[in-house]
Amino acid sequence: MDKQEFNIHQYIEIITSRWYIIFLSITLFVGMAFYYAKTTKRIYQSTGTIAILPKNLNLARDRIDLSMFRNMQNYLQTQYDLIVSTPLLQKTFDHFNFAEKEKFRNVPDPLKVFRGLFTVTPLRKSFIVRVSFKWTDPRLPPRVVDFLQKAYIQQDRERRVGLSGTGIDILYRKEGELRAELETFANQIQDYVLKNKLINVESRQNIIFQRLNDINEKLTEIELKRISAYTSYRETIDNYNKAKIISTPEILKSRTIQELKVQSLVVDQEIQSLVTGRNLGINHPQVVALKSKKKVIEERLTAEVLGIMQSLKDQYYRYKKEEDRLKKLVVAQQREALIFSQKVTQYQLLKKKYNALEETYLSVKQRLGQLELDKDSQGEEENIYIASPPRIPKTPIWPKTLYILVGAFLFSCFSGLGLCFALEFLDNSVKGKDQLEKMMQRPVLGLIAEGKKNKKSQYPEVLALSTRSPVAESFRSLRTTLSFSIEKNSTFFVTSPVPGDGKSFCAANLSVAFTQNDAKVLLIDADMRKSRQHQIWNTPRYPGLSNLIADSEVNLDDVVQNVDVENLSFLPAGVSPPNPIELVEKERFKEIIAECEQKYDYVIIDCPPIAIVADGVSVSKVCQTGLLVVKNFKTPAKAVHIAKDVLSSNQVKLSGIILNNMEVPKGRYYNSGYYNYGYYGNDGLTT
Repeated sequence: MDKQEFNIHQYIEIITSRWYIIFLSITLFVGMAFYYAKTTKRIYQSTGTIAILPKNLNLARDRIDLSMFRNMQNYLQTQYDLIVSTPLLQKTFDHFNFAEKEKFRNVPDPLKVFRGLFTVTPLRKSFIVRVSFKWTDPRLPPRVVDFLQKAYIQQDRERRVGLSGTGIDILYRKEGELRAELETFANQIQDYVLKNKLINVESRQNIIFQRLNDINEKLTEIELKRISAYTSYRETIDNYNKAKIISTPEILKSRTIQELKVQSLVVDQEIQSLVTGRNLGINHPQVVALKSKKKVIEERLTAEVLGIMQSLKDQYYRYKKEEDRLKKLVVAQQREALIFSQKVTQYQLLKKKYNALEETYLSVKQRLGQLELDKDSQGEEENIYIASPPRIPKTPIWPKTLYILVGAFLFSCFSGLGLCFALEFLDNSVKGKDQLEKMMQRPVLGLIAEGKKNKKSQYPEVLALSTRSPVAESFRSLRTTLSFSIEKNSTFFVTSPVPGDGKSFCAANLSVAFTQNDAKVLLIDADMRKSRQHQIWNTPRYPGLSNLIADSEVNLDDVVQNVDVENLSFLPAGVSPPNPIELVEKERFKEIIAECEQKYDYVIIDCPPIAIVADGVSVSKVCQTGLLVVKNFKTPAKAVHIAKDVLSSNQVKLSGIILNNMEVPKGRYYNSGYYNYGYYGNDGLTT
């Protein structure tokens, strides 16, 4: 890109033309920042303060001046270092079991990481120091800071009174060991009680033995019933087997049997009355009938007795089965009572050991308490104390959503601006009339506004379709300029450095502009590789120029087509030949152009791109002059230089330049695919 002097308006133009880059940058970075602020873990910090005064300083009596601070700088700095010294950090780290937390797992030096979570900040010109700790759980930082402050003060107190030696260390270690052992033993007893359901030993023991007593009573009762049932059953069987005499209580109590006996006696009396009283024989029908009736009664009586006997037997077996069940329950309950007694004995042993251990722990603790009293009575007046305890933080110190969003917004703005200017620097397209004239050393004859697309053909509008548009005015102005430099009955070409610059669009509209000045114009599409004019005018592509050159029997009038514009004729490109340059270099092509100049006032040739195919040069040589179309903010500067070199080396006359697409497109930097121009692929421009 040529060096240019930029002013403030050009900078504003660069920014406004690529505003979408800044917008996307803001959207991306602010969105990422918002997502980070909402998803990252919250960090909470709690701060406590410690006052570290000079020794034997009485705040009510003594006056504090600056000399005290200067004289105590080394002492205070040593105290600051002692607050986060390794022993105190290790003690705090172990007390809160930080080793089990995820942040410190698989870390080579966890204590170093732990140290980084603390901040010790002395207040300027004071004896106050702030101790802060940060963590993700807001409830933990105040506990950690409070523990560290108290441990530091305790360490200082022990050091001052000289009780920080081996003896007190052993006592403290022993007290800690006993406390841990006592807690472990208490947990074991509790687990044993819960596991064996010994929460209420006496009540449960009473329940077990009461249950055993109840089962024994039921067993005795069932045994008596079983014996009674067996006796009744055997007595009934024996009486029945001996003489069919039924005199057991169960038989005698049966109402049915008594009724059957009465019925049997009545029948016997009736038989006796018939035989003795009326002298009837034993074979008399009435006697026989009564005997049959008595037989039925006796059969019923026998069946009833047998039923009672079966009932007595069933009753015996029921009692026997219940007796067996209760015996098993007695055995099981006795086993349960034995096991429970063993558990109670084991619990009492554990309790006895616990009491002994507790007594030892209390003795050691009492001894330490006595030592503390001794230190307080022997030591100096306290010069280090907690000025303000830490509090549970209500809001996190990180992430600060507003700061993050503002920072992301500013960063995205600057990065978006940087990207805009970087793209502007990398954009090697032609930008503006002045740069183009400086590059080509030719005047820009026409500035063409950006044309709208035709809804039917998807190509920019033709001048005849819109007489008042900015495009129409641009081409009328260009026609006026060209009228002074191009004579009638002459031919001129319209070309461009690369495809997509709008040469076909300009050639079509320039042809219409000349016809509106009552001139007879022929528009020739000589771009046989990538013809566009027949699509603009919505006409057949062939027969056309290639047919006219290749076949001498084809006349000009046979291939020239009329379009909807008065005084305008159109010669399409025709069938695409294998190598167009061989056709345009034939003498026949020159003869066709000469014939066209005789019949028309102006012959305008839509020439192939001059910088990437050789047949563009061959076409331009048969013309008196030509125009080069360059698309603003699209045509690469390198392609323009190549086009200039091609025209100069082949001594092609160029009247001037047409700068197309003068409106700055919104977001003008895009991949136009300059060198992917279909049929021009093999002869294309290389970078």
